Amino acid sequence: MKTASVSENRGSGKPPRGNRPEETAQKETAQPNLPFHGAPMEIVKGISDIFLRYGLRSSSMDDICTHLKISKKTLYSYFSNKDEVVEAVMFYRRSQFRAEEIIKQTQDIPSVQLVLGIAENISGSFKSLWPINIFDMKKYHPAIYEKITQQDNSHIDRCMQFLFRKGWKEGMFRKDIDTEMQTEILNMQISYLADPENWPKLKHPAHIIVLHVFVNFIRSIATPAGIAELEKFIDDNPEKKAKVEASSTEFHPLFRPADMEEHTF
Repeated sequence: MKTASVSENRGSGKPPRGNRPEETAQKETAQPNLPFHGAPMEIVKGISDIFLRYGLRSSSMDDICTHLKISKKTLYSYFSNKDEVVEAVMFYRRSQFRAEEIIKQTQDIPSVQLVLGIAENISGSFKSLWPINIFDMKKYHPAIYEKITQQDNSHIDRCMQFLFRKGWKEGMFRKDIDTEMQTEILNMQISYLADPENWPKLKHPAHIIVLHVFVNFIRSIATPAGIAELEKFIDDNPEKKAKVEASSTEFHPLFRPADMEEHTF
């Protein structure tokens, strides 16, 4: 099995902390509220890759050391237990998608295309072990799950408010919509699809349904100009149409007959 290689950071002089109370207390005093617990980014990224490849619950501290080719002494010089590892990894992943950075990088992308891009990214993540990671975190590391959920909610709110303002300015989104309600409905749908326990109930793969959910979301908030932009983008990108039409279009229809209501959800 191929493993990721990470330098061991020799010569740091840090002793392993283990799980002894006095060592944990010393660490908390020295490194208060650091989401990565002082670990090098390459180690945290390597662990994140391991979780996505093999699963969060299935990857033990010994497995992490083996795959990253580091000693237990090195790993325990940063983390006292698996909880801290999970916290560092999840905050690392979120740090890669900060709301402020996303807003800055997407200012020149038309709002309709931006929503479809978000849909593609989420759909792709559903084909990895990301949903299983979230499920395991919620079940086996509930305190960390609550921290991450709070951060996610704040991130989503900022991004959605930016998205609505952008769509209004472009004339693509209606101004009479309840943005808070629309955001809540979208979050509920994505949260449901992201829970692996719900997958057996679905008639189609979750990553396919996500695409339909976001297109229906656009239709529910778009002006006639926004609908036209959506249809044009679909026509100009037949590979996206083919990707979704590979499943039945009768479930969460992506392409509605022309005589249907203009704004439906």
